[in-house]
Amino acid sequence: MTEALLTYPGHIIATLRCRTDVVLEADEQGRQFPRRVGLKTEQREGIERDFSLTASLLADHTLIVTKALSPDLAGRVIPLPGKSFGEEIAAWLNTGQEVESIASLMDRAVSEETTFEQLRDLRATVHARRLDGAPMLTPTGTVTSLGDLIDARGRAALAAQHTEAA
Repeated sequence: MTEALLTYPGHIIATLRCRTDVVLEADEQGRQFPRRVGLKTEQREGIERDFSLTASLLADHTLIVTKALSPDLAGRVIPLPGKSFGEEIAAWLNTGQEVESIASLMDRAVSEETTFEQLRDLRATVHARRLDGAPMLTPTGTVTSLGDLIDARGRAALAAQHTEAA
């Protein structure tokens, strides 16, 4: 499911469950009071690295941006984030440049006219965009990943070239 989310051709806002613990803290008068703290996401190890922006929402509804590829958003602390913060994120997301859609990459991968050299270049593009594991169906209906399909098509195209040369 993670691969499906990461290869979706649009923007996704997701929430991750986080393990919490209760710690005792002292207030100004020295009285102890319990406070919940987040420890670690309960997803695949290191999943935070796959997202362009991650943040923690505290019990008092303060949002702390823990990672952002945008320097304007990185490290921000936003009490009661609302519509304006969402608009900032949307504006940042919409400043990126257009990239070839995953559907188009898949169409190129299954096209009978795609040469070995084109498949090699396509494989490099797919790898650079971290789409190797993008789930897809082959033309025969078999479940595979985009990277595996390109590899198989590349091997077949290379074998065909060697057969033609012989």
